[in-house]
Amino acid sequence: MIPRRVPRAASAPDLMAVVAACLGLAACAPDERESSSPAFDLAAGSAPRAADELAGLTADSVFALAMRRYDLSEYDSASALLLAAERRAIETEDVATRADALTWLGNAARHLGDYETSREVGEEALDLKLNAGLEGEVWRSYNALGLLAWWEARFTDAIELFDLALLSAAEAPDADPLAVAKAENNRGLVHFDLGNFDRAAEGFERLRRVGETVGAAREQAEGLSNLGMLDVAIGDPHAAIRRLREARGIFASIDDPDREQIVLGHLGSAYLLLGDAGRARAAYDTALLVSRRHGLRVEEAQNLELLAAFFSLAGDQRRALRYYDDAREINLALGDDLYAGIDLRNEAVTYAELGELQVARQRALEALQLHEPLDVPVPELRDRLVLAEIAGRQGDEDEVDRQLAAAAHLVERLGTETHRVETALTTARLADAAGDSRGVLRVLANIGPLDYATDWEVESLRARASLRLDDLVAAVRSGEAAVSALERVRGTLGSAALRTTFTASRTRTYADLVTALLRSGDSRRAFVIADAARGRGLVEHLASAPDDSGDSLTRGLAEGQRILRRVNRLSAALSGEAGEIPPAETKADLSALLREARAEYEDHLLRMAETDPRRVAALGLEHLALSDIQAVLEPGQVLLEYLVTPERVVAFIVTPDGIETFESQIDETNLTSRIRVTRGLLSQPDMRDEDAEGMLRELYDLLFEPAARMARLHDAVELIVVPHGALTYLPFGALRDPVTGRYLIERYAISYVPSAAALPHLRRDGVSVAARVRADGVNVFVPDPAGLPGSRDEAMAIAEAVEGAAVFSGESATESSARAGLAAPGAFHVAGHAALTPENPLFSWIELADGGGPDHDADGRLEVHEVLQISVNSPLIFLSGCETGVRQRAWSSRLVQGEDYVTLAQAFLHSGARSVVATLWRVEDGGAAAFAAEFYRALADGAVTAAEAVATAQRVLLAGGRYASPYHWAAYRANG
Repeated sequence: MIPRRVPRAASAPDLMAVVAACLGLAACAPDERESSSPAFDLAAGSAPRAADELAGLTADSVFALAMRRYDLSEYDSASALLLAAERRAIETEDVATRADALTWLGNAARHLGDYETSREVGEEALDLKLNAGLEGEVWRSYNALGLLAWWEARFTDAIELFDLALLSAAEAPDADPLAVAKAENNRGLVHFDLGNFDRAAEGFERLRRVGETVGAAREQAEGLSNLGMLDVAIGDPHAAIRRLREARGIFASIDDPDREQIVLGHLGSAYLLLGDAGRARAAYDTALLVSRRHGLRVEEAQNLELLAAFFSLAGDQRRALRYYDDAREINLALGDDLYAGIDLRNEAVTYAELGELQVARQRALEALQLHEPLDVPVPELRDRLVLAEIAGRQGDEDEVDRQLAAAAHLVERLGTETHRVETALTTARLADAAGDSRGVLRVLANIGPLDYATDWEVESLRARASLRLDDLVAAVRSGEAAVSALERVRGTLGSAALRTTFTASRTRTYADLVTALLRSGDSRRAFVIADAARGRGLVEHLASAPDDSGDSLTRGLAEGQRILRRVNRLSAALSGEAGEIPPAETKADLSALLREARAEYEDHLLRMAETDPRRVAALGLEHLALSDIQAVLEPGQVLLEYLVTPERVVAFIVTPDGIETFESQIDETNLTSRIRVTRGLLSQPDMRDEDAEGMLRELYDLLFEPAARMARLHDAVELIVVPHGALTYLPFGALRDPVTGRYLIERYAISYVPSAAALPHLRRDGVSVAARVRADGVNVFVPDPAGLPGSRDEAMAIAEAVEGAAVFSGESATESSARAGLAAPGAFHVAGHAALTPENPLFSWIELADGGGPDHDADGRLEVHEVLQISVNSPLIFLSGCETGVRQRAWSSRLVQGEDYVTLAQAFLHSGARSVVATLWRVEDGGAAAFAAEFYRALADGAVTAAEAVATAQRVLLAGGRYASPYHWAAYRANG
């Protein structure tokens, strides 16, 4: 048995493929009946639960109650009532009502994923009607069995059954034109699957027209919905949205949640074609909630797949895999082999994006093995395109040729422009990967402007090919068109985290334009594009205006608290705080549940971001001007911004009166490897200076030496570094000049910002950190003085250096008191443990004393998501913990692209702090105390910025003695 809905699956990591994936939420299959009029109205939620509640009702009255439930998509309760109606009909020998009850019992079973029951009772109903001479009702049974065959991918059977339904409806006494139109519409759904779009359109339009003529609102809306689905398939999102909005309004007016959630899926697909990813996400999310609320398992799986495709588009591949896994579990439970195959291919695409090519190829092959016997050309085409791309990346040219040849045959059979474009893009990607620039341009020559779904990649491929051929005019023209299309999509994503991953996963498009502009001599415009190639969450947050909480925000916060309470319960159970320590196997289950609950909360925050009135549109490229950056640079300060491209590193040196650039010929993979090794050496307590010296000198030559030779740095005393990619994890202060032997920190104070555009906002008040600390003091939190004896020394040293410092130690260093300290105007310093949760980064935390309260904000863990939701008045945050400035623990997983949006350091900057001192690796207790003492002495003695104070402390430590090794001082960095 191969249960079935309409095929949809991401076939390639691009927007068109995601839209193609979304077409599968297409099954607006009408249940080919007229609305029933129940004997009396039954309010939702009040279905009879006992036999005596049905006492006195006739079989047709019970059937009418069941139909009311069916109309509300409450298929479980409808099934119970239908069974009761059938029993009553048997008792009273009411064959017609019994046949009707069995017909709709089969339809309900199909919606609930019980296809065997659906077929058995559907065939029993057909036999009853044929034997009893119920000619006027026979077409309904053929239609219902045809829908089941369609869901099971038995296309030939489905068309035959729909033809029988059509014939029976036309020849029935008092032939009903609406019955004929329903059968034609359903046959159109099969033709849609087979790529026969003209024949599909005829059936859909017939149902819409007849429904409107006879006043059948549901059927009119179903025809509109299917036509909208078809508009999306052929690439006409404007027509689709117009029809789908009308259809949704009708379904909402007649209270039909099943069909409304289907329309929402189509709307999401149409919005994606227009590049409006924010509205697409909202549509998919609402559809998922509706399907879950009404127990629609098949539709729930579809909506999970749509959300997975959305997150894949946004660059969040791990989250996408989680949604695909959830969908696959449902499909397996339903015995749905076709959609299990589609999920396998989706996973193949996602694994390929993560660089796990062998796993990706195996998943894609398994998908093809499931689809080939079904004779479904669209899923098979996408399987083969995915296999071709994976084989190309693995260097298997014979496999590439074989899969493309098979794909070309399928495209010829389908004869649709959409699938021709998909295949052309795959071929162009393969030619691009092989360095065949003329081949890229040749393949794309016949692809004109289509929509935001394809424009960005088509133009990006053209730009790269033109750049390789040294056609700079064409490269700039296509590059600007590609970036413009990407920015349009990026701006619709409501969450800054998603905007970051979306941009980071497409850095190469920005990098190609930067290279073309630099070769054309336009370094100013190149700088603007380079800064746009990184996450801008901090800029957008700082530029947004506060708002008053509305009802929707209040409801959202309440929902968030519900999820957090579940997180707390699971954490307590896992740690044994709720009772006995659980055994190992239970711990594994609890850990999985905890990860899921945390992920659910992260998803909740993303949904909140879509509807939060504080959300601002993406700051377009023109919002950053070089003059704005230069205006806030003080004498002696230099901004050093990097862009890591696949082939090289580009650097911009910006001073108050000019800009210069240089390129370092090291590819991204090589750079990442060197930084990984260097950071690994520096973070070892027993490291000898000579162990890392070679790497530090090489990185100096690659990343800084060209700038050091420029006249603009001769009088500089402070560097403001804007890192990118792997450079986020590099302690620039530890880079070592091979000629002088001096570390970079011995020459410059160094601070870090996530993007140049953030600098004017971070400096808007003009008050120095040192002045604020001297005026308002510092609140020091030492949660574990017994476990970390050095933290007591650290607190005492700070109290000696800063007049009026307040120390909260042990039980007084609660999360509640820390929140109060963050709201105060003084500096905030915490000396204690910090924990990273790479799988759920919003739940990384600073450990404080447990205040004993029942709420999440008093549990002794100040987590990233909590920091993002509070207002911080402290100008300076010093996080003297372990790895508080990065997202990943000791490079234990694949490097996250783009800025580390969800680090503790970034979270405090988002919430109002001007400067955050954080660490890149685990720091030793005694060294942390020595560093903090020197840092605050520097501020008390007159250092103006946190960067200057950090530099002073680092210079004191490396000057000699126990803490001279970079392990002790290089981990610290001033952010903001």
